[in-house]
Amino acid sequence: MTWKREHNYLGISENPMKPTTIRALALVDVRRFEIHELARPEPNAGEVLVETEAVGLCGTDFHIHSGHANYNLDDSGRPIPLAESPQILGHEIVGRVVELGAGVSDLAEGDSVLVDQGLQCMSAGLDSLCEYCASGDSHQCEGYREYGITGVPGGFAGVLGVPAVNCVKRDTAIPADVAVLSEPLGCVLHSMERANSMPTRYRFEQTGGGQAVQTAVVLGAGPAGLLFLQHIRRVSGFDGPVLVSDPNPAKRELANDLGGEAVAPEQLEAAVLERSNGRRAEFLVEASGSGSVYAQIPSLIRKHATVVAYGIGHRDAGLTLLSQVQWKEAFMSLSVGASGGFDPDGRPSIYRRALHLLQDETIQGDAIISHRFHGLDGLQRAFEGGNKDAGYIKGAWVVSE
Repeated sequence: MTWKREHNYLGISENPMKPTTIRALALVDVRRFEIHELARPEPNAGEVLVETEAVGLCGTDFHIHSGHANYNLDDSGRPIPLAESPQILGHEIVGRVVELGAGVSDLAEGDSVLVDQGLQCMSAGLDSLCEYCASGDSHQCEGYREYGITGVPGGFAGVLGVPAVNCVKRDTAIPADVAVLSEPLGCVLHSMERANSMPTRYRFEQTGGGQAVQTAVVLGAGPAGLLFLQHIRRVSGFDGPVLVSDPNPAKRELANDLGGEAVAPEQLEAAVLERSNGRRAEFLVEASGSGSVYAQIPSLIRKHATVVAYGIGHRDAGLTLLSQVQWKEAFMSLSVGASGGFDPDGRPSIYRRALHLLQDETIQGDAIISHRFHGLDGLQRAFEGGNKDAGYIKGAWVVSE
């Protein structure tokens, strides 16, 4: 098994006192992991070596593992089969700096850091940013690559060479297996900012002459839906009804605990009509990834409502389901990733904000991490049905046994 040189899996260390190999969980085919021994990476100039402490387990990881998604593309845009190019997954990464590359002076060995998994112009140290990085849309960078998703080895490798500007130093007051939520929370922050930047009729913030949102709906009470719920309540400051729909009773219970009004899908339309006094919702987030829910959206929203299309997948539905949404002239906001601008030190501002929201407990992260899987054996179990355990909301891989 070989990796491209750009992945920093370079060979034997020059320092004989350091380990020369690492054990990594590699996805070598659909639903088939193998533990491989690889050369321990060396940090290039401007990089640090990060030893993984914890990695959040994302739906994207499970989609790639099951063969339902593959974002490692060749130059023509064709997905490269796993059998041709195995992948090391894991993009919600928290780790500890164990070695500094040349020129790195603002981090120290022992620092615990959150890793921005997106490799973009600032990561490459370019003097001139592409138009997307320059506008704060860093995860749409012209040369974008991503740890654990686009073929660059991710957090399941255990040790990574990472540009120093992709590392955000964190307060260790919250555990690493909660801090991993900074990445999905960054995605939610970006998604809400995109929605708020649109010239919509209804708004949480009364700016630009918009009318106030009176009722909100979140479809899906998985990790993303629960983060959206908390953002609407605690960041946007909305105190009206937020109805959260999910078929899973345990997820509905947690949604209630976090400030939502949880409803089973078959009861949602009636609940929306009752709580909105017949108006329907002015703001809706689709966070389930289930295409069939789009058939329900037209009955839930008011004309000119804002619809945030966040969930990924939708394999069970066609575009015809959008026709009735189109008839209502909904403002539809699409987003992916945790795009954002850069702080003066070149680090991603949106990751810092997400981390601070978790550290000051504006967002309750510990409630969302329901399962922790330890060691490489535990990590494999997560993909062999551990994510189907009763009460599962979101898992985190903790490297220590």
